[in-house]
Parts: sequence; C-alpha cells; structure tokens
Amino acid sequence: MPITYHFTITGEAFGNLDLQGIYEAVEAADHTHQVDLHGSGILSGLDLAENSPTPNMSILCALGTGYTPEGKRCRVDTQQTVDCSVDRNAASTIPSSGNERYIMIVLMFDRSLSTAVADPVGFPDADQLISLTWSLSFKIEVVAGTEAAAGTAVKPTAASDEIILGDVLLASSTTQITNAMIDTARRTDIENAASAIAAHEAADPAHAADKISVADTSLKTNVGDVQTALEQLQTIHTDTGSANALVITPDPAITAYAAGQEFKVAMANTNTGAATININSKGAKSIKTPTGAALVGGELVAGAIISLVYDGTNFQAVGGLGSAIIWRSSPQALLTNAAPLTWTTVDVSSYVPSGTKMVGLELSNDGGIGGDVQVQLRQPSGAEYGAFWSLTSGTQKNGALVALNGARQFDVKITRDGGGTTTLGVKLIWSMS
Repeated sequence: MPITYHFTITGEAFGNLDLQGIYEAVEAADHTHQVDLHGSGILSGLDLAENSPTPNMSILCALGTGYTPEGKRCRVDTQQTVDCSVDRNAASTIPSSGNERYIMIVLMFDRSLSTAVADPVGFPDADQLISLTWSLSFKIEVVAGTEAAAGTAVKPTAASDEIILGDVLLASSTTQITNAMIDTARRTDIENAASAIAAHEAADPAHAADKISVADTSLKTNVGDVQTALEQLQTIHTDTGSANALVITPDPAITAYAAGQEFKVAMANTNTGAATININSKGAKSIKTPTGAALVGGELVAGAIISLVYDGTNFQAVGGLGSAIIWRSSPQALLTNAAPLTWTTVDVSSYVPSGTKMVGLELSNDGGIGGDVQVQLRQPSGAEYGAFWSLTSGTQKNGALVALNGARQFDVKITRDGGGTTTLGVKLIWSMS
C-alpha cells in the first residue's frame, strides 16, 4: 500500500533545519523500501582482483553497485585500488613473525555535504548550519582481524552498515596479494528468497490474491549473475586473439569460469590446430569438439559465429547461431584395404556426437585397383540401391555424404570390375546434426 506523509505547519517559522528533518525522514523511508524490494548486498560487479600488471599489497575492486543493510545505495563507477598494507585506522596489517591475521575488505555508504547555510536571525535554529547539497558516495575500507598464531586466525565480523567484498589471510612474510589469496566465501550477494517475498506480501495485504508461490524456500537468485548471463547470451563477442588462442572480453566481466556458461564468438581467424580461449583474463581454456576431441584445424572459420559452452573443464564448440550444428572431426580411417564387400555396417559413434544425422566421407584408392570401383552408401537396412560413387583405376578421391541411423551407423557396399586388389579407403571428415 502507498506510504503517505503528513506535514502540518502551525504558524511557526519553518526553517532549513525543519526541511532537513523532513528530507531525512523521507530518505529513511526510501532506504527501508529498497531493502524490502531487493534485500541488501552486492547487486552487480564489485569483484576483487590482484593488482595488475604486478601484484603488490593493493587489490583492485571493479565497478558495481551494492546496498547496505540499511538500504543505502553504494555505486562504484570506476575501478578502485585498495591499499591492504594498512587498515582503516592506518595501522599496519602485517602480523609479527610466526603469526597471521585476516583482513576484511568492506564497502560502506558515504555522503559528502556542501553548500552550508543558516536560517536568518529570528528563526529558532538560526545559529545552526545545514548543508543544502548532499552527494551520495561510498568508501572501501580494510578491517584488520586479530593477530593470532598460524592456523588460528579468525575473520573479522562485519558491522551492520558494511558489505563484505572479500577476505585475505596475511602472514608475516606476505609482500603481495594474489588472486589465489582473495577469499570471497563471505561475499554478500543480494538474494531474492521466498522469505523476502513473504515479508513483502505480509506488509501489503492488498496483494494477497497475487501472491507468488515459491515451493523451495531455499531458492536464491543472484541478480547480478543473472543479469551477466543474459547479457552474455544476447551478445556476440569479437575475438581479439590469434588463430589458435582466442580472446574475448565480455562486459560485465565474468568473475570465474562456471559449467554451463555460453558465449557466441565472432571469429577473427581460422584455427590451424588445437585452440584455446581466454575470457576476461581468467586463464586459457581448451576448445574441444562435442565428443571431447582436440581441434585439428579448420573447425573455427574466420568470419563465422561460433557458440562455445563451458563443460567445467573445457569449452565445447557446439555450433553457430543456427539450429544445425556443423563441425569438422579429426579425420578417421573407417575402412582400408577392403576386399569386395556385401553391405557392411560402419559404426561412427566413437567419432561424432549424439544426435549427428549426416557425415561427409572421403572415398579413395591407392592405385591398386585393376578396374573401376563403385561404392554405395545407405542408412542400415535402408533402400537396397542408393547413389553410386565411382573410383576409376589409379589413384583417385571422391567426396560423399551419407545419412546415419540413431545409433550413428551407415552401410557401405563396394563392387569392383576387373582384377587386382581393392585398396579402398573410407575416411570420416565432417559431421552434421
């Protein structure tokens, strides 16, 4: 239900200090509403990282937005460098020999005041200055925990107006902070849980008929991560790396690799062999085919849009923007030195992913055929006579396509005219689903 403010002026002088009191009351109500709306914590960004290009005792905080438990908005518009060698009281954070301590990096609301004025003589508070300009800001501070013997240090406790960005464990020998030392286990991300929805509905009975039913009370949605994932799926990222070492820089940046992440990449080069991708400088990850095989060259074509999905270990090249998935497999010899055959089933399930409907083959002889050779291809137990591919005597190669059955198999039949040894090769080159 709407919040209504009632102001009554009863003939008394109404000065600047009175206006300030009204503003503070309205601001407090707005902060309460913000907490009711989306909770408190980190809405987006604000990731911590080691100093670049050389780690030292400072860490970098990315831009982003957070809300304190009081609902105060903290917007960081530029990357911040945080000196962790001293705490908020300018005391050294490095423990004495043999000891260690945790430091906690927190985000807090701040406000700068300016344009000071006073009411004219005759007003009840004429001797008190107030500021007409209130600029909302933030501050990032380092809170030092208690120094303790190695293995016994405890993380500091955050105050009610602090948002935890991360912790770092320091030893007496620490001279630089690396990414591996930054602990984000206590990072306070905004969570829209069932309890928040229930609290909102209880506060406003008018919505009773429109209540959202949430079966799992442990459901948690990180708003910042959802926003990042949606933007990644809707964006085509331009590769700025080399032929076999792709580089993309999504914005907002990812904080770490996670299984299920998907990126569409506009290829700048055609790969010539095994390839990797490095996203937001999080480290190079290998690009594999959907069957887990390394690339051999030519799969990622310059100018193409390639969709890459992280499986927890590698990125799989699952295709382009269309519904069909086309990729090149490592060439696999399926039949060699074949004698005259009746219909023979060839299984390619070890080489192509589930769902593959068609493969491209290379048919070849090594010059040992005394006469012409005809090759027929079909789905297993399909039409008895399919298309013919002819190979004349002498060295020759032909390309062929054949549809697969659900078990990823096809049939081949070879007939030969004349004498000599049939030295036929059937090699898998392409697959398509």
